[in-house]
Amino acid sequence: MIYFDERKNAHNTPIEGYIATVEDYTWAYYSQPQNMDKWDIIEGVFMDITNTESYKAKKEQEEQERINSLFLTGTDVERAIYKDKGMDFTDIVEYVKTNVPTMDVKALEIELRANNFYRNHPYINQIGALLGYTQEDMDFLFLYKTLPIKEETEDSEESV
Repeated sequence: MIYFDERKNAHNTPIEGYIATVEDYTWAYYSQPQNMDKWDIIEGVFMDITNTESYKAKKEQEEQERINSLFLTGTDVERAIYKDKGMDFTDIVEYVKTNVPTMDVKALEIELRANNFYRNHPYINQIGALLGYTQEDMDFLFLYKTLPIKEETEDSEESV
């Protein structure tokens, strides 16, 4: 039996004033480093919290932070856009000049010369949206170095 003190520290021998207990075999799983955030003691009961809304929200936030920290080289980004849209960075700058006169084109040109593109950079979403990409498409690009293949609908087949 494992005993927990008021600071939720685990003890393998009985302690005075313990707040909860758990079987040794259960603690063997939850005490592993990759599982330490999967439990809590709630109202004196040791509980798996992986199905709680707060745990799921925390994990979703951690995953979004991980994705936001991803980066691609400028070549990776340009290659993916060219493969999907037939546009390189020069074409994108011209498109912006024509369609978004309020955007600072000189700043865009400087950013497009960057060695690395980070997922959370504001231009990534802005240019992505201009080219018709969703946030999910941009996440996909940074995860897999390619843009997702869009399924063609009957409407798009007729317009081709």
